[in-house]
Amino acid sequence: MKKTRLWIAILIPVLFICLNNIRVGLGIETTTFIADDRPTYTTSAIDVQLMRDRLHYTQSNDIQHILRNHTLPHYLMHIPKTAGYYAYRILSSTLSGDPNYNKLSSNDKYRLCNVGEMPILKDTNLMPEYGGTKCTMYMSEYQYNKLPSNKIPQYAYTIIRNPKHHVLSQYFHCTESNDRGARQKNAKREVPLPNLDEWLSKWVLSIDDSKERFLNSKMRCYNPVDLQSRYVGFNNDYISDNTFTDNNAAADMKSILQKFTVVGPLDDIDRVLCVIMIHYAGWLPAKCNCSSSDNDQRRRRRLTEISQHGVIHHGSTYNTTRFEDSLIEKLTTKDELLYDYSKQLFGMQLRVVEEYFNVTICDKIR
Repeated sequence: MKKTRLWIAILIPVLFICLNNIRVGLGIETTTFIADDRPTYTTSAIDVQLMRDRLHYTQSNDIQHILRNHTLPHYLMHIPKTAGYYAYRILSSTLSGDPNYNKLSSNDKYRLCNVGEMPILKDTNLMPEYGGTKCTMYMSEYQYNKLPSNKIPQYAYTIIRNPKHHVLSQYFHCTESNDRGARQKNAKREVPLPNLDEWLSKWVLSIDDSKERFLNSKMRCYNPVDLQSRYVGFNNDYISDNTFTDNNAAADMKSILQKFTVVGPLDDIDRVLCVIMIHYAGWLPAKCNCSSSDNDQRRRRRLTEISQHGVIHHGSTYNTTRFEDSLIEKLTTKDELLYDYSKQLFGMQLRVVEEYFNVTICDKIR
């Protein structure tokens, strides 16, 4: 009897491993769980192939032909308070400083153009050039799911921030920023901004109260309730009614991947920008190739290089109370899941890119 139990104890784990290997080999999605029971979705063979196909497409086609024949060729959706202007500056300088780009004739050169908060509507005429160079990527705060059918981009990109840091950054931008946009909002504010605890509490109340939501809008600040998910169009009711399953995770990841060519976490922003550059330019920028570089000799950027808008307190370093943390969690239920997905998707995409070029992408652009 003891020997039988021993054999069962040995065979069950072996059988489980064999079945799991069969699932992976067939390209079937698998889900594992980390300590807090959040799903860690393993991308299927289909998802990986989509990443490879998109990458191969940028390398094997006449990029300028693609750009000339698409209304919105490349779209960088800037979610407010996710280092959009840092991304704009680094992408622009990486492109203009690359040897491959400087070999192009003046007529063939192109650039990223920032159109700010301009609505991209059906009849919107996007500026064709800026400073004499044609625009082929547009950065805007206009939400992806609001884009009209004739403005769906060929390639779309966005950056997702740690939700807690993101909410805090929204508040401190409204209370401390000295940039023009913040000053204009301050001048129009009908209701003074309360302290952080009260501001968070008011928005938690607004989740199920449209009247409270309307009153909060008079503060002329951001609406922090799953702001990133609203921009991405990530809206899943099963999160609130506790019916989440691994199948939901698989469907969510595929939905995000179908919309966005690259979606990555702010924590890894330089590598995210390098992968965006590869899809945008059609080549691997020299500044992004760290295959032969000594990591210790790289010029490392610090967070302070990202535009701070004169803000004193910052979302990533501000010490919150437990009460504030509990409020932020209620405000970012969907954003937390979206943030986890962005890290998982980008991790897979990074491996695809590095295998394709047989390189190591710099964790900090040199």
